[in-house]
Amino acid sequence: MKKNDNQDVANTRVLKKSVLIVVLMFGFGFALVPLYELCKDWLSNNGQAEKADIKYLSQVKEDKSRLVVVEFFSDVHSKLAWDFHAATSKVKIHPGKQMRIEYIAKNLTNKPITGLARFNIYPPEAGRYFKKTECFCFTEQTLKGGETKRMPLLFMVDPKLPKRIDNIVLTYEFLKALKKPGKKLANKTATNSK
Repeated sequence: MKKNDNQDVANTRVLKKSVLIVVLMFGFGFALVPLYELCKDWLSNNGQAEKADIKYLSQVKEDKSRLVVVEFFSDVHSKLAWDFHAATSKVKIHPGKQMRIEYIAKNLTNKPITGLARFNIYPPEAGRYFKKTECFCFTEQTLKGGETKRMPLLFMVDPKLPKRIDNIVLTYEFLKALKKPGKKLANKTATNSK
């Protein structure tokens, strides 16, 4: 009997340890998302532009000693029946100067469709110096059937941009939105200000 009792105690111990490991692994899985967001924000902004602080922008002085080329690219996900492109393919801008360009979107169907723009900046390091004050990417966009819409992008390249970066590529991709139209987007990297 002692052998069976010892075996039961050992089995119970192994079971408790196994359950504890499973619970810890499950908890760690949930913790990965906030940990990732924290590390991503701390290490870099992964090529994401920042929404500019208006107060900060009013204090920035234009650096007329250099020019930065900003190129604009666009794409539409295959499930979204839109035509989407930048009205201007590239601009040369003095860091510290605000610039306004437009993107043009057209719904190619006869039904209203809501889209959501996601963006990326190359080189990724330039994202923290690309300040957007107005952008169609801050909210979902709904186009009626056949509607064409001009969507503004108001931005500034921060004069603190490292001098070795003289070309920035901004890419937008429109996707079909899954949520109800008109909701503001919560994007931590888009609300960061300096």
